[in-house]
Amino acid sequence: MSAEREKEKLLWLRHVEKIGQVGPQNIHLIDTFNGEIQTGQGRILLDKSIANKLKFIKEGEFSEKNGAPTLKLVGEVTGVVDTTNIPRTDVLYPYRFGDFKYKFGINNYEFQAILWKLDVKGNSKYHTEISIGKSSSTHKYSKEFSRRLKSILDRYPSWLKETKEEYKVNGR
Repeated sequence: MSAEREKEKLLWLRHVEKIGQVGPQNIHLIDTFNGEIQTGQGRILLDKSIANKLKFIKEGEFSEKNGAPTLKLVGEVTGVVDTTNIPRTDVLYPYRFGDFKYKFGINNYEFQAILWKLDVKGNSKYHTEISIGKSSSTHKYSKEFSRRLKSILDRYPSWLKETKEEYKVNGR
């Protein structure tokens, strides 16, 4: 355990020395866990599927045929996020399962069937998954998803029953 701490301490020292050499205004951090590149101007958001695949190569060891997949940023990067005006996740995705439970009178199984039928998970228009620790997360849903579900349930009274039956056979 002490060897790991020493290793971590040396890593921190190297980072601090590098910041001292080039100045904090010239340091850009790549956070592969959250999919962000921190710059002096704000944040550049990377799709998590890209961030998880980032690998670093040593200068001079790049080979187009044998090299690791790389993300090459060339020229001036545009699309830097203004961090002062980013809407909070609660604004974009205000709902959790409990909200739908009370609003529509559905249980957890019915909700899972709805998510499956409408292919909600992974669709950023309707859903986001937020990490709340190293190994746990919470799911949140948009107003657009709530409106769509309400519209379907209002127009097709038997839709939920049919969806549950289809989910039982094909989904779970």
